[in-house]
Amino acid sequence: MVALGLYVRHPQPEQAVVDKGDPNVQEPEAVQAYQKAEGPHIYLCCERIVRRGEQEGIPPNLVLDKVYYHELGHALLDVPKSVWDTGDDPYPTPWGRTIEESAANYIAYRRFKGMEALLVQRLIASQPAEYLGYVAFTQAPLMDLPASEPGSWDSDDERRYRWHAYRFYQEWPAEWNRAISEWIEWLHAWHRGGWWHPGHFRHWIYEVYRMDPDEFWWHVRHGRIPPPPFMFWGWGGIPQEDKIDFGPRNMRLWRRYKAEGAPRAPEYVRPLEAFALYLLREGVNA
Repeated sequence: MVALGLYVRHPQPEQAVVDKGDPNVQEPEAVQAYQKAEGPHIYLCCERIVRRGEQEGIPPNLVLDKVYYHELGHALLDVPKSVWDTGDDPYPTPWGRTIEESAANYIAYRRFKGMEALLVQRLIASQPAEYLGYVAFTQAPLMDLPASEPGSWDSDDERRYRWHAYRFYQEWPAEWNRAISEWIEWLHAWHRGGWWHPGHFRHWIYEVYRMDPDEFWWHVRHGRIPPPPFMFWGWGGIPQEDKIDFGPRNMRLWRRYKAEGAPRAPEYVRPLEAFALYLLREGVNA
């Protein structure tokens, strides 16, 4: 794949960055600007951006905006004590690259509406498979990390977890919808039993959700508030046009994983592998 943009966290050898640009158009001023750069930077190859716009029949300015927001996504997903381009960087792994690129495209895609969003979808469709999970990134949760105390799994524990994680994402969103239906039935029973408006329940709803019970009930019926067990394991979805957006929560977990040094213990890696496989499957089949 030909790079249209590049996020650079740490200074790299000059030629390593210059070589990613268009060899037919290398301005001395650009090389001098890189030599003086300090800290994180985003680089855009405008010649390639214009060509891609012409190839796809999309205004170059829109292509430029999409590429910029994608690279800005990488910057937002970075952490102060960065593992970027180090031996600990998870990006070179298949699961790390899939999560990172899908998340960056998720960040970029959310910047556009209407016809522009449709054109950006067309741009993304021409990218490799690991970039295509940007919609799925919003639709299912990355499981909490680590899945268990690091070092506590034996080979049987690891095998069981992989099987259950695979099934979890295979059955998504049926798992979510089934839990929603069961919770609504449970809350109906509460309502019929006269437990809906007691003061302690009203107080609990307000403290957790900052809304009164009737508003809370409306959100539950429309699937905009998670049922158990999702609400108890760090759920952080945000209602977006009557759908739950897990993107912000997944971004936080991914950044936290990198902030911890991107451990490679299986209790960390297996949940990430399962989530990346889900992103790939959903992205390719979209």
